[in-house]
Order: sequence, then C-alpha cells, then structure tokens
Amino acid sequence: YEAMSNAIGNTLSSVVGSSLTTIAGFLALCTMQLTIGSDIGLVMAKGVLIGLVCSVTVLPAAILVCDKFIEKTSHKEILPEFIHLRDFAVKHYKIAIIVFFLILWEYLSSKNIINAFIFSSPRKVVSTIINLYSTHNLFNHIFITIYETLISFVLGTLMGFIIASILWRFDIIARILDPYLTVLNSLPKVALGPIIIIWAGASMKSIIIMALLISVIITVINIHQSFKEINENKIKLLKSFSATKSQIYFKLLLPGSLQNIISTLKINVSMSLIGVIMGEFLVSKSGIGYLIMYGSQVFNLSLVITGVALLSLLATIMYYLILLFEKK
Repeated sequence: YEAMSNAIGNTLSSVVGSSLTTIAGFLALCTMQLTIGSDIGLVMAKGVLIGLVCSVTVLPAAILVCDKFIEKTSHKEILPEFIHLRDFAVKHYKIAIIVFFLILWEYLSSKNIINAFIFSSPRKVVSTIINLYSTHNLFNHIFITIYETLISFVLGTLMGFIIASILWRFDIIARILDPYLTVLNSLPKVALGPIIIIWAGASMKSIIIMALLISVIITVINIHQSFKEINENKIKLLKSFSATKSQIYFKLLLPGSLQNIISTLKINVSMSLIGVIMGEFLVSKSGIGYLIMYGSQVFNLSLVITGVALLSLLATIMYYLILLFEKK
C-alpha cells in the first residue's frame, strides 16, 4: 500500500501540470464562434479530466483488488531472452553494427524499397567478388593496390620524418618553408595529376608520386609540430648539461614524440591509400581504384561498391596493424 501511495503521488506530480495545460487548451476552443468549437472543447476537456481522475483513483484500486490474482497468474515465455546473442552484441558491438547494416541493406534492396541498380545489395557484391575470383582478377587487383600503398607509406614516412627532423634542426629553414608547406597541403593534389603523368609517364611511378604528395606533407607537418611541442624547459635542462643537438634529438625528442609519431603513422596509412586510389583513377589499368573507375564507366554499381568494400577492408587491416605495432 505504501508503494501504491508513492506511485499515485509520483503520477500526480508528473501528469497534473500537462493535464491542466491540455484541458485549458481544449477549453480555449469554446471561444470559437462556431458551435462545433465549444462542443469539441468540452468533450475533449472532459475526456482528459476523467482520464486523469481514473489514473489516480480507479486504476490503482483495480490493481490492489486484482493483485493476488495477478501474482498467481503465470505463463511461459513467448520469446526467448536471446542471452547469448545479447552478450555477443554488447561485447562485439562494432561487428554487430556492420551485420545489422548489411541485413538492413539486403532487406531494403530485396523489397525494392531502394533501387537495387543504384545501391546494389550485399548479395550482388558477394556475387561480384566471386566472379572476380573465378576470373583470377580479384587478388591481382588487391595485391597491386597493397604493393603501391606499402611503397608510398614507407617512402612517405621516411621522407616526412627526415624533412621534419631537418626543419627542427635548422629553425631558419622551418620558418622559410612553413608557408609553402601550408599552401602545398591545402592544394588539391588531383589537380597536379596531368602534370605528374607528363613528367613521370602513365605508369606506377605517377601513382606513387601522387600518394607521396598527399602523405609526405602531412607527415612533415605533424611530426615537426610534435617536436615543437616538447617542453622547452627539458631542452634547456639538457643544454645546461652540455648536451648536443643529436643527444637532445635521440634522448628527448624521439621518446617524447613517440605517441604523436604513431598517430601520424595511422594518418599516413590512410593518406597513402587515398593517394594510390587517386593515382589509379588517373592512369592505372589494374588495382582497386581501376575497378571503381571501370565500374562507374560501364554503370556497374555492384563493381563500384565491391571496390569500396575492398578498400574499407584493406584500410581496416592496415589500421589494426599500426595499432598492433603501437601496443608492442
């Protein structure tokens, strides 16, 4: 009974304000010149008032009267609790989100709620992958993109690291090149595509140069900024002990910037992949970027989405490899 009285009090405090406002709104209809306004206003106001009274009087009384009968009544579970499925979804929520998206995508496509020609479907994507595998083209395109990305990533990281170290060592060079790096970073690299093709030819060299233009500048800016963020007092302390620039670099800068360098590697992976795909759009005759471009030209949207899915998988694998390196 105490619990019921508390429930009634909480119900009154939560609904009485909104109920009175609703009743006042319906009573305002009575001021209409049309007779129907007063009729509707009175009927609706009475309905809200009766509902409010019943919710705090009749309903609690009925629950108390039928309480013993309710307690004795039992039934079997209509639906299972899906405990294992729930625990899996909570523990592996990232996978669960992807699975839910794929199921929803397939359902909308199969029911023609979305245009299957434009948006394709998971079933068509799987069929396209099987077709590429059966024609011995799947792994060829994947390996070429991986090869170009790895070369661009390694070269971009090394070049960016070396340039950033030079800029830290010679501050005057850093001040001179800073505006140029900012301009080059904001410049859309695809606009340089025709020039790169003329200079390097329509080959893999152009693809790697395109990727380097994207990744090197970002690597230089991020690593150089991480060097500049090292506590100046620590540098002064080492200098007070007659530490050389090399000793400061290897004993302080590199260990202190390790976390930022690893974060730069994560960014550099994606930038290298983006640069490779942009280059493959322009000059390649193989690779995942070529698949996407070819699919768009022949209006094979399933091939385009297959290429995007392969790129997502490739980027995820590379990202987790960097995470694994970071943990070690």
